[in-house]
Amino acid sequence: MAENVIYPPVANLRSEVLGMDNKDLEDIKAFVDNALATRLDILHDSLINQFGNIGELLRNLRVEDYERNAPGEQPKWAVLRRLQIPATSARQANMEQEILERKFNELQVRTTELDAEKESTHQENRRYQKQVQDLQTRVRELEINKRKVQEQNVKLREIIIKGGGSDNEPLDSDIITKFSELRGQIQKIVHKYYHQSCLMRPLPIVKAQDRLFDRQKAFYRGTEYNSLTEDIRRLRVRGKMFQLLYENLFDDPCFGLNEKYEDRFADFELLLRKCENRSQAEIVEWRRRTVECASWLAQQSQRPERAAIYIEDFMQPLVSPQPKTATESPYQRDLLTLCTDASKLALRWRGCKADYRVEFYKDGTPVDSASEGGISEQAFNGPFLDRRQRFIDFTISGSLVKEDSASGERYILERSHVVCRA
Repeated sequence: MAENVIYPPVANLRSEVLGMDNKDLEDIKAFVDNALATRLDILHDSLINQFGNIGELLRNLRVEDYERNAPGEQPKWAVLRRLQIPATSARQANMEQEILERKFNELQVRTTELDAEKESTHQENRRYQKQVQDLQTRVRELEINKRKVQEQNVKLREIIIKGGGSDNEPLDSDIITKFSELRGQIQKIVHKYYHQSCLMRPLPIVKAQDRLFDRQKAFYRGTEYNSLTEDIRRLRVRGKMFQLLYENLFDDPCFGLNEKYEDRFADFELLLRKCENRSQAEIVEWRRRTVECASWLAQQSQRPERAAIYIEDFMQPLVSPQPKTATESPYQRDLLTLCTDASKLALRWRGCKADYRVEFYKDGTPVDSASEGGISEQAFNGPFLDRRQRFIDFTISGSLVKEDSASGERYILERSHVVCRA
């Protein structure tokens, strides 16, 4: 493309125009058209080099004008018309170029300002994130200190009880020991009696609606259960057995009576808890006295037997078929022992001034400062994508919690055993 364009002297054109014929005038017009077109190309390339994206816009406009010029109109004149640049004025074209340069400079200044604002916002966000992390660390430290103070209070209380000898309340250490023994019994049963890899057999065909069968399907989920790793399957079975034990022996109020009276006293206690003019301490005292009086009758509760049968039926797909005999199998005896010990522990809690209970975290709960103090991670299910963000996959055993009926202060005596995931 030509870099320098030589324009014809205007004075010479005026002196010679009268002596020319039409052909000469057409040649002059063609020469002027070519000169203007060449000037437009130079201006177009200059805009592209200086303004980048604006030049791309002009390039697109030029192609479009080539395609859409009016009949008989020269393409270059169409470009000038579309750009609204008078074809006869080079000064006007320079003014348009100056305007574009000024706007481009303004955009550059505004871009620089926006970049500065963006960097300032990033710095502010980083500062806020650092403050949040510091607060989270502080909260975790306070939770740890709180647990240490609670443990010291428990030990101090046990020393006072041992020295005074006037309080019939059990020691927290004894309650914790019995609770841990239940965990150990469950683990022993799972490892001793269920298939070596805890694989399930097909569920039995049930025609009628059966709640137990529906719960089995929900837990085993067909082939999905067998697709888990062996360690995760065992932990899931332990968690389900603990849950069934809790539902049958810890969840409902118990008094150590036979079924005829047990349910009635349980309903009566629920009514008492709805009384707004009675304190929690008064209801706890009534419960303690009632459990103590019920022990005088030495009645036998059928709850442990029912719970053992329910757990045996639920875990049936994990046990090899055994011939039916008149005597109990070792598996059945161990299940009944587990349920009997759990029933005794639940009744012992009911006879205390403090409220002992088992608490569970919901599956999918994020492991953060609020939940970390109450859980103990036993395993991790899945790939280690990001250990900083964890969730509770399922619970192996719930946490043992004690709440003082007078002050309402809450203690976590044993943390919940859980399996986490990313």
